[in-house]
Amino acid sequence: MEPGELPADLTIAHADRVDVVVDEAPTRAPADVAAREREWSGESGRRACGDRASGDRAFEWLLAPVAPERFYARWWERRVGLVLRPQSREYYSGWFGRADIDRLLRAGVLHYGTNIDVVRYSAVDGGARETLNGEGVADSDTVWGAFNKGCSLQVLHPQRWSDQLWLLLGALEHHWQGNVGCNVYLTPAASQGFSPHYDDIDAFVLQIEGCKRWRCYRGVKEGDEGDDEDEEEERGEGEEEEGGEMEGDEGVLPRFSSRDFLQRELIEPPILDVVLQPGDLLYMPRGIVHQAEAVDDHHSLHLTISASQRNTMADFLHLALPRAIEVAAEEHVLLRHSLPRDLFDFMGVMHAPPQPDADSPPHLPADSDAASHTDPASFKSEEPADDPRRAAFLQRVQEAVRLVAACGPWDSAADQMASTFLRSRLPPFTASTLSSSGQVPQGGDKGGGGKGERGKVQRKSRVRVSVEGGCRLVVEDGVAVVYHMMDNRREAHNKGEGRDAEGEDQEEEDMDDGQEVRMAEGEEGVSTEQAQRKEGEEAVGCTGGEEEEDEEEERGEGRLEFELQWAELLEQLVQLNEATVVGPLIKRLSADWDGPAAAAAAGMLSVVQVLLDHGVLEIVM
Repeated sequence: MEPGELPADLTIAHADRVDVVVDEAPTRAPADVAAREREWSGESGRRACGDRASGDRAFEWLLAPVAPERFYARWWERRVGLVLRPQSREYYSGWFGRADIDRLLRAGVLHYGTNIDVVRYSAVDGGARETLNGEGVADSDTVWGAFNKGCSLQVLHPQRWSDQLWLLLGALEHHWQGNVGCNVYLTPAASQGFSPHYDDIDAFVLQIEGCKRWRCYRGVKEGDEGDDEDEEEERGEGEEEEGGEMEGDEGVLPRFSSRDFLQRELIEPPILDVVLQPGDLLYMPRGIVHQAEAVDDHHSLHLTISASQRNTMADFLHLALPRAIEVAAEEHVLLRHSLPRDLFDFMGVMHAPPQPDADSPPHLPADSDAASHTDPASFKSEEPADDPRRAAFLQRVQEAVRLVAACGPWDSAADQMASTFLRSRLPPFTASTLSSSGQVPQGGDKGGGGKGERGKVQRKSRVRVSVEGGCRLVVEDGVAVVYHMMDNRREAHNKGEGRDAEGEDQEEEDMDDGQEVRMAEGEEGVSTEQAQRKEGEEAVGCTGGEEEEDEEEERGEGRLEFELQWAELLEQLVQLNEATVVGPLIKRLSADWDGPAAAAAAGMLSVVQVLLDHGVLEIVM
């Protein structure tokens, strides 16, 4: 805990689980968003926040005065972190506020369940949350009427409309090299919107308007499930992980969010009880049980930035192991041997030796689901604990696992995770859209602009990647593939694999007319520029930029295929973070070409041109 005068409304029950920093610096400047963009972009000459250094600067700003090194050494996935800024109450102002919610509602762009939730929490009978959404587009008068009656508002993914949050989250995605999300929570005075729970994300809570009391707990009481029969029905698939006390500094780090907890299930006292004021920040690792309520005299609005969702070692192995098993089975006969024909006589929970510290009931209750009882201690075995058949089989299993691990396609799994991130992250920020005019963007922005230019590449041209870390080369099924972020759309950010609640039709209705594709008149509706691009792509065997219209949104955008012979050149190009003259690069690579050097050089120029046309590269003047 940093020296400094702590507020009277701060209570810490476990100092080893909470780290508090009081910022005693002179008043920090409010969030002048345009100034932040210039500050984070630095002197690189790139488009707004177009490199990883800009993301690092944004993260430093978010945590100040806590250094990132301290955050990762002491807070990250370990303990709750709190930054109090008594001299800088305007630090987070300007990013998003109540007026922005009203503007979005009046613009008719928020849909119940997809973009906004209206919720209410009652502490009666242990506490319960109620969702009071309507259908379709959220009506401004109806939503504010519910708010005035004590309902809280949750605005989901506001970065789809807010240029300010587009800038902030886009920069933070550079820092984490993973998806970053956010939600906004507006709570009436003296009320609470949500039940106690824990999340599957690392949460950064930025208090913007009003004050809110936060209580964080080290877990819930084991075995206390509550008496509400409807509770089971409210749980979603994959949300049945139990709470539990945190162990040491590591925490539980769950992969799925919890159900709603009752007040009596919480382990008291809370490890942290604090009233956040504007400018304060609260960091909570995954698995920290928490609840929050606005104080008596004013509404509260905070922004929660989320990171680390489905980005664990388990997720990495989930991608890699299926292919690892296939490769190991192809290469090692051990994995192709038949299982012992008497396997079921010595394997299974009914044959497992009991654990010494566990209860061992003689049999399952008659109404139990046998598949859900996998604790070996729940059964008594008639086989001896040292059955040699069991020991020999488990030894074979361990050897098979070792062979599978040795065959793991670890690089391919990393490529798959990276390409998924590239095509789901926010598009490059377009500085020209940043204004204080009060106009509500309609989404669909694909970025663009920036400091570099597109054009006809020549040997003397100096090129670099448009966005550092914005593209990646992989090899799939014998072709070289460049994944990139240049075709991403704001309104698709954080949608994941599936559709939003309203589905594809609603999404098309929401698109601004200005985002529709318009082709110049000409043969088959293709403009001269598009025809030239297509000709250049065909010359180097490039595909993927022009998928069928019904498939483009799903898998065509952000993916360019090339013949494998261009892989070495592509490997160089996608890593050009500094402006590089094209001629010497092509000359060096074509010198070792198996065939006429002139033809190789011409083909390489065409490859560079394709990447320029798709915005992956830019010409630096």
